Amino acid sequence: MIWKKSLLLRNISLKQKYKMISTDVEDMLLTEVEEQDLYLHTRKMLQNNYPEIVAYTVLGNHLTQEQYLQEINLALRQIEQGNTISDEDLQKELETW
Repeated sequence: MIWKKSLLLRNISLKQKYKMISTDVEDMLLTEVEEQDLYLHTRKMLQNNYPEIVAYTVLGNHLTQEQYLQEINLALRQIEQGNTISDEDLQKELETW
């Protein structure tokens, strides 16, 4: 009879320990899910507030895709309007720098 009581107490103790461990694991998993959710939420907010940088100017300023396309279109319009410089003129200009 004593061994049954001892076994029963040990079994209850093991169940309590299992509950504690499973609760800790659930808390850890929930924390990981919450962290991942926070990461994704923060990333989405940053993308909305700070568009992706796709290029840099020669001065080091960043350009979004929209700004980059605007710069390309401006350059194409300048070429179409004949606003260009020859290699010889560029070499002369470089010598004055």
